Amino acid sequence: MVSDEHDDEGYQNLKCDILIKSIGYKSMQMPGVPFDFKRNVIPSHHGSVQDPETKEIIPGMYCCGWVKRGPVGIEDATMRDAMDTFRVIKHHVERDYLPAKETTRDEVV
Repeated sequence: MVSDEHDDEGYQNLKCDILIKSIGYKSMQMPGVPFDFKRNVIPSHHGSVQDPETKEIIPGMYCCGWVKRGPVGIEDATMRDAMDTFRVIKHHVERDYLPAKETTRDEVV
């Protein structure tokens, strides 16, 4: 039975034998990174970020995990997903696909 009583801070006190907390997840847009607001993911192909209009790969921009495919799956699926993205990054490095950049540590941090 749930009480309608609240404490001075507005919290409701519940009497229960067990409580299981489930935290929802929603990816959020980062400045300068394409974002699909309907699915709350970064548009990508095997982890390479895509321009949402042209579907062209954006060189040097990658994503993995729930921001890549949405909040589904367990730790194992997330790990396999990260490995898939890593393989794409490795392929791009080996093929000199990534444009040269001179970025300082302060610009990254």
